[in-house]
Amino acid sequence: MSTALRNLFAFVTSHGMGRALRHRYYVWMEAVGWTGLWFHRTAVGWLTWELTKSPTLVGMIVVAEAVPAVILAPFAGVFADRFDRLFIARITQTGLMLNATALAYLTIVDLINIEILFVIMVLNGGVSAFWQPARMSLVAGLVPREDLPPAIGLHSVMFNLARFAGPAMAGITISWWGAGPAFAFNAVSYAAFLVVFFYIKVLYPDQQTSRRASFFSNFKEGLVYAFGHASLGHLLLFIFMFSFFGRAWTELYPAISGVVFGLSGDPLAESIGFMLSGLGIGAVIGSFWMGSFARPENLVSFMTIGVLISIVGVAMFALTDALVIGVILSAAMGFGMNSIGTGGQMMVQTTVRGDMRGRVLGIWGMMIRTAPAFGALTLGWLSEFIGFSTLFIVTALICVGWGFLALRHRRDMTNGMLESAEEYGSKKQ
Repeated sequence: MSTALRNLFAFVTSHGMGRALRHRYYVWMEAVGWTGLWFHRTAVGWLTWELTKSPTLVGMIVVAEAVPAVILAPFAGVFADRFDRLFIARITQTGLMLNATALAYLTIVDLINIEILFVIMVLNGGVSAFWQPARMSLVAGLVPREDLPPAIGLHSVMFNLARFAGPAMAGITISWWGAGPAFAFNAVSYAAFLVVFFYIKVLYPDQQTSRRASFFSNFKEGLVYAFGHASLGHLLLFIFMFSFFGRAWTELYPAISGVVFGLSGDPLAESIGFMLSGLGIGAVIGSFWMGSFARPENLVSFMTIGVLISIVGVAMFALTDALVIGVILSAAMGFGMNSIGTGGQMMVQTTVRGDMRGRVLGIWGMMIRTAPAFGALTLGWLSEFIGFSTLFIVTALICVGWGFLALRHRRDMTNGMLESAEEYGSKKQ
């Protein structure tokens, strides 16, 4: 490597999100990519709409995957605190790979129907419930605490780059060859993740929760800690409500493309891809913004800006029936929602005690996974009675009201985060 390249690398890895690149096992985990996940989500939405033509069932298929997260994710967080997180990651990746392979096969040979799709999505949700807190907790084991914010920011950039590229690629794949190959691509991506988890090592392990206490005692302890914390309690309640009435719209893009934009068939698949890609590029920009400029002292203010941009994006959907405008609004929503999501995860990861990390992240994962799903089901059902345009305005107003109530506590949230970071910043728990 030339001197110039070495100097460039040294500069990049000493500033902002680039600091996370100094930690090779973290880089290995991020390098695999997340494109397969967005192939899966795009294909599931398209396939559900093609099988049913029902906004309600589009919402219900999302709920089918989310229900296990409601039931299992908080308990899965206890497992992540009591057992080896790498072992949990390997087991769950194997399960997700097998499930994706079965879905690809059944779709390719034309044996899929809405009932089978529901069963597969329930199984997928059950495995994912254990995967999410283990994966999120692993980040803190691959980088030191001082590099957690840039690592979270970089993860968000990589995840949302895949969100930008994946749906557009999936839309083209589906329109040319159908949903089966899209599901097969997702299976291959899970296999790649599985290989990585046999090579990485946890360098900064959290203190494990004692197994002498009962499982349910650990679970209760996690709930009390999460919702009793000055920062985390307000954050978790805010995330749930905003996800239910705001982020839920992104799960209904197949129905919005079919009803609001009047599309069907191949144009519908491509429009879903473009909408999700717009969401992704906005999220990438939001990730760079949060990863580069957000600090503990201004984190809540940055999240507030994200709330306002997201609300404007949702409300403006009521005024258009043009796909191009929909893609632009999706980008605005992606920026705002990712600012909230990335900022919230930064707050959780830098605030939480090490022996509570899995449980709090399990609750966090349940909030961000299930609230949009149940919100999509509710909004999809209501849309059949009062129409999308009215619902866009109503949900935007609800988000304004709830955001005002929740963000009144922004000073307490910031102070609680700073105090916890100072208390636990000197050592890993």
